[in-house]
Amino acid sequence: MGKGVAVLNSSEGVKGTIFFTQEGDGVTTVTGTVSGLKPGLHGFHVHALGDTTNGCMSTGPHFNPDGKQHGAPEDANRHAGDLGNIIVGDDGTATFTITDCQIPLSGPNSIVGRAVVVHADPDDLGKGGHELSLATGNAGGRVACGFIEILPSLPSFSECLLCEIKPSCPRHRTSGRRLLPDSRLLFYHFRFLSALSFFNSIMLKQVVGKYSIGKAIYGSNRAYLRPFLFQTNCGFHNGQTVLAPRSFFGVEDYVDDDTSRPYTYQKEKKSKNPDKHVSFKQRTVAYMEPFTLDVFISKRFVSASITHRVTCKQVAVAGTNSKDVKAVLRSRCDIPACMSIGRILSERAKEADVYTASYTPRDQDKFEGKIRAVVQSLIDNGIDVKIYMD
Repeated sequence: MGKGVAVLNSSEGVKGTIFFTQEGDGVTTVTGTVSGLKPGLHGFHVHALGDTTNGCMSTGPHFNPDGKQHGAPEDANRHAGDLGNIIVGDDGTATFTITDCQIPLSGPNSIVGRAVVVHADPDDLGKGGHELSLATGNAGGRVACGFIEILPSLPSFSECLLCEIKPSCPRHRTSGRRLLPDSRLLFYHFRFLSALSFFNSIMLKQVVGKYSIGKAIYGSNRAYLRPFLFQTNCGFHNGQTVLAPRSFFGVEDYVDDDTSRPYTYQKEKKSKNPDKHVSFKQRTVAYMEPFTLDVFISKRFVSASITHRVTCKQVAVAGTNSKDVKAVLRSRCDIPACMSIGRILSERAKEADVYTASYTPRDQDKFEGKIRAVVQSLIDNGIDVKIYMD
């Protein structure tokens, strides 16, 4: 999509900005606002020359590459630069939108590098019968004019890095007939980088809170800037305070002098028996048998639970001390109470979608009596319990 702009200047106090937009090879849309004019109609044309050194008089005749007569914008026989009239309100301001197919922004008949002119009187569209009707539309004097140039689009950040913001980069110059000065081109580049840093700082404050955007200069020639995400982090090295930048994921880029490791890492705990062999069962039991059964028998109550081996989360718990259980039991520590705990625990385990568990008695426990009653009740109620006897 091509975009052009013309800033109107006048010695009579008329000001305005005109924008030209073209999608591909389609029609060109002209939008603008002009102020300082008298109310009514005013002729509005594109003139052949972009020379404004002698005011609007040096812009030449209407843009007419096909050598036709002056006419209305909808006529077949018309100048390419004939855009009709703009309507000025009582406040002296005109806001308008015009679409036309004969004023492209590219190609041999491009209007880039030419001038747009606002006239003092209405354009009679070639139908007024005046001797100037078929030449200028008898639109009167030229009260304001502006040079048409391509509106430079902000380059992408990757393109800025590729060309290192060099003014000689051909991709970042305008595609019209007049190139932007180097100083103005640099202005657009740095305006883009400033807007990028400001936008990122606002968004990142909402996302990562204490992180912020800084700027770091890269390259030996210090030719361009890159945004650099950092967080000020304070650490102590040999009694000295150090400020170190951190990456987005919090991994330090600096290394402790003493241990040659990132200073936020904890030192590894040395095993008491480093030569101890780890069996295949010990390595795979957490995946093959993830749930363990624990049974505790005391002189006053009985409790049992099924726990996930890796997360240590209890998925099902039952005990004779709970209000709903002890209210229906005659005793909280006899064999019938143990069998009730096994049945209740199996029901709660099934609700958690757990149907298997492994059980290893404690060192001081024997697999008999009340403990065996709890485990047998679990098995009878649909829980597959694997028992490991040392």
